[in-house]
Amino acid sequence: MDKSFAKGLAVLELLARAPKPCGVSEIARKLDMGKSNVHRLLQTLTTCGFVEQDEDRGYYRPALKMWVLGTLAIARLNIRGAAFDVLAELATHTGEAAQLSVLVGGDMINIEKRDSPQATRYFTPLNGFAAAYCCTRGMVMLAYSSTDVVEAAMESMLRDQSRTALSPARLERELEKIRAQGYGVGEWKENVSCVATPVWGPDDDVAAILSVSAPSFRTPVSAIEKFAPLLIASARTISNRIGLPEGSDLA
Repeated sequence: MDKSFAKGLAVLELLARAPKPCGVSEIARKLDMGKSNVHRLLQTLTTCGFVEQDEDRGYYRPALKMWVLGTLAIARLNIRGAAFDVLAELATHTGEAAQLSVLVGGDMINIEKRDSPQATRYFTPLNGFAAAYCCTRGMVMLAYSSTDVVEAAMESMLRDQSRTALSPARLERELEKIRAQGYGVGEWKENVSCVATPVWGPDDDVAAILSVSAPSFRTPVSAIEKFAPLLIASARTISNRIGLPEGSDLA
């Protein structure tokens, strides 16, 4: 592996995830790299158009080119088109928000969504991300992921107990329960109930996670589970559209 290239990508990913522009010292500290090395990488990324520098404060942020490339990549995911009308129907029939998410690294990323038609609703940003072990849709993805992916999630979870009360033993029990019933339900984010189920791809792997989320005061965990049959049927529709054979036991 080209270590310099990998470090440049690490800097780019850190900037993309950061809530605000970052300085050289902050980036170096978070990535455990030398400031001179970080500065050289930033200059290269800036020259190539992936990063831009704030002229007043000198801080760095992702450039528009990042958004353009990301948009082009997402446009090639045929699953978004296959789920477009299904998400709209879910939001209409449930009265709550519907999301389609994929696993990128250790995070769940929303690649398509439909907001709730109700005035008071849970808003989930497109391209918003959350650690897999912190959200119901992530737990469903982990339930059908390889041992390596689950172990990596457990390691991250143990390093960041501030965001979850899960223990490895409880995590495994939750994953077993999800596999047994074919969906997950919970209040993994404060005041937000969620029910989620897998969308299967043609290669017998999970291509994405379909979910419905709602404010817990209106739709608590005990109530949102009633949407599970509709959610599973909707996921089956998407699965069939992207190549899973009709009647497959997976969907």
